[in-house]
Amino acid sequence: MKRHSKYHLWMLLVVKGSFVIILSLILNSGLIGSPLIIEIELDSTYKPKEQNLFFIARSKDDNRIFYDLALQSNGKLTLSEPIDIYWLKCSKEGKSPLTFIQKKFAYGLTYTSISDNQASFKFVSHDKMEFVLKNTQYGYKVFTELDKQKIEVENIYVVIKGGTFWLPKVPEVHIIYRTKDGQLNTYKLLVNKDG
Repeated sequence: MKRHSKYHLWMLLVVKGSFVIILSLILNSGLIGSPLIIEIELDSTYKPKEQNLFFIARSKDDNRIFYDLALQSNGKLTLSEPIDIYWLKCSKEGKSPLTFIQKKFAYGLTYTSISDNQASFKFVSHDKMEFVLKNTQYGYKVFTELDKQKIEVENIYVVIKGGTFWLPKVPEVHIIYRTKDGQLNTYKLLVNKDG
């Protein structure tokens, strides 16, 4: 794993009848000649939940997979499924659930432990890294460990370069995270999955 601290992340939410999210990652090291800009227009009836933990953006299209907090009426985690996962596709209005195949092989989660205020999980597609959903003084946040350092996950960007529906080529994944002092950084994981 190689750390790139020179990434800068901007997320802009504009309201004008519809929502536009612009996610711009700029690498100052010169490895990428021009800024990488991802834009998605969301249906005006969709309002991002206050409980949104993070989302996954992909290089192949503007669709996003959102991971939202699922709480019981008493404010504790929903023990059966503490994180609600769904698509927000630019070609459709509103949100769509993941298919069985997407949950089982790509974007779903496997929980290793769940309690009232904390859940540990792994992605079904990359079970080498564990994440923890935890109630903090600032509300629920998702954490993981990179290079023996605990970080707060903000968003994830998956680079897909070819392949097929069943076997996409995923050479790298960028984890956008917040450090203890509140700074945003990006961690580049070299995955080399299926190519």
